[in-house]
Amino acid sequence: MKRYWGYLFLAILLSPGTASAEAIFPISKPYGASAPYAEGVHAGIDYGVGTGAPVISISNGRVVFMDDTGPDGAAVVVLHGKHFRATYAHLSKVFVEKGQWLKRGQLIGLSGVSYNYGRAAYHHLHFGISKTGPGDTHRYTLSYDPQKFWLGGEPQCFDPKKDYSAYSQRDITLPLACGEYAEALLAESKGRETGPPAPR
Repeated sequence: MKRYWGYLFLAILLSPGTASAEAIFPISKPYGASAPYAEGVHAGIDYGVGTGAPVISISNGRVVFMDDTGPDGAAVVVLHGKHFRATYAHLSKVFVEKGQWLKRGQLIGLSGVSYNYGRAAYHHLHFGISKTGPGDTHRYTLSYDPQKFWLGGEPQCFDPKKDYSAYSQRDITLPLACGEYAEALLAESKGRETGPPAPR
C-alpha cells in the first residue's frame, strides 16, 4: 500500500498542465477553512503532497524570515515586492538564506512534516499570502486568498523556458514544481547541503 501512495504522489508531482490546482496537486485544506489556531480560520492553502516535493518561489522576491522552532516548523517567508509576503511552511529541507534574493521558480526547499501541531503524519506544504507589514502570518484578517493572484487567472506550473519578465511580482505561479522541472530540482537537491534556518 505504501508503494502505491508513493507512485501516486510521484505521478501527481511529475504531471504537467495548467488545470485547476487540485488537478495538479491535491488541496488538503483550502483557504478560509476552519483552523485550530489564531483566529480559527485557515490563512492559506495546504497542498497534500508527501515529504520531498520541490517548493519554489511563486515570483521574484527576497527572503525576510526563516525559522524552525515555531508552529510552522521549518518555514520561509519571502517578500514579493510591495504586494505581499508568502509563507512556505512545514518544510523538510531548506536551501535558501535570510536576505537572499529569489527568482520566480527558484528552489526554496522540500515539503515535509515539520511540527504540524503534533500531527506527525500530516505531510503537506502550507502556502499563505499575507500583507507586507508586520503581523502574524496565521491571522486570516491579515491574509489574502492566493487564488486571486494566479498568473492568467488559473494556477500554473512554473515553466523554466518561459519569459516571465512582462509579469509583476503580484502574478504568481504555483509554489510547487511539477513535470520535468520537478525532476531536475529533485536531482539537484540530492547533492546540496542544507543548514538550519536563520534565527528571527
